[in-house]
Amino acid sequence: MPHNLIQSIRPPNQVFRNDIPHPSQQRGNPYSQDTRELVMQNIANGTDNSQVIQQLQGQKKYPHPMSVQRFANRTNLYGHCRAFRHTGNNHAEREIEGQHLIQLALYRSCCPKATGGEVNAFLYNMNTHDPRYEIYSNSQITRAEQRLNLTTKRSSTTAYQALLPHIILKRNLFWNANYPVGIADCDPRNMIDIDEAGWSVDTCNRTSGKTVVGERCREVGPYSKTQKVTVLLGVSGDDQSPDRWLDRWREGGTTVTKFLDFIRSIIEEIGPGTPARRRVFVMDNLRSHQNNAIKAVIHGHGHRIVFRAPYYPVDGAIEYVFNVLHCALQLRLCSIRTTDDMETQIDNIVHSMEEFSCFFAHCGFRY
Repeated sequence: MPHNLIQSIRPPNQVFRNDIPHPSQQRGNPYSQDTRELVMQNIANGTDNSQVIQQLQGQKKYPHPMSVQRFANRTNLYGHCRAFRHTGNNHAEREIEGQHLIQLALYRSCCPKATGGEVNAFLYNMNTHDPRYEIYSNSQITRAEQRLNLTTKRSSTTAYQALLPHIILKRNLFWNANYPVGIADCDPRNMIDIDEAGWSVDTCNRTSGKTVVGERCREVGPYSKTQKVTVLLGVSGDDQSPDRWLDRWREGGTTVTKFLDFIRSIIEEIGPGTPARRRVFVMDNLRSHQNNAIKAVIHGHGHRIVFRAPYYPVDGAIEYVFNVLHCALQLRLCSIRTTDDMETQIDNIVHSMEEFSCFFAHCGFRY
């Protein structure tokens, strides 16, 4: 069979791959690292000029003596005999390194959402004293960020108020102080996290997709605004009995009356608190949550209540439950046409969740 016909045969995985020329053909393909280490081992053993090796060199199954000498020189000079990276003898004239790389890292740590142009402008303003460094190219900035192990990802925003000293103090007390200030001495299995969220049919619509270049990505689906559904949900951190309490309505938001009825329904199910087990109601700082009637009902039945620090939804397990609920609604968009369909899907999704202790553990609650 002709040699060129052998090269055209595809491997079993049906992916075409050209044969790699042998390193002895001097076409820029280096010997493998195993071969290089074998050569250095033979040099160390004093068998690099043996008759067997000379025969293998004649058959081009062993590196040429000049290659062997090059491996030895590289080991003496650099401490290793690894192959160099291909550059085509075209080395980059300037890269972001040294003090400029440090400035890039500091700027990205302070402004993680900055665009490439803003990064370039910052580096230019910081380096105007050196005329050799003018404007960096996009590829140079990209390579520098890769060396810093920076990747593109979905971003979030922290409110300015979250960094105020008294807000930071409240958060530290929430995690590190004992009841009634914090939850440090509270078992997550006794916690019930409560919050509310709102959905409409159009908010469940997906906002991204794929299509041919130059064409719009569009499909038939909900477009006009529909009636909003408010969901009031409470989840238990008990990994053995993952209880959940759900209430929803279409008109208005969360009032004190509706929230009070919701708390009473939970207490009727779990019963009054005892010295052996007192439930801890965890919620945010919504005005309806801090009503005195709410506190009186919870404390009157022997249970506890702790409020999370403002502007830190990441501390609430219920926020991640709502995120799972929202993603599940988007996956079921094909079966959601009306508000009634969405309410049915909300009920099915919430009652299909097996447990909620994983959300509490993700926030930092210790079991």
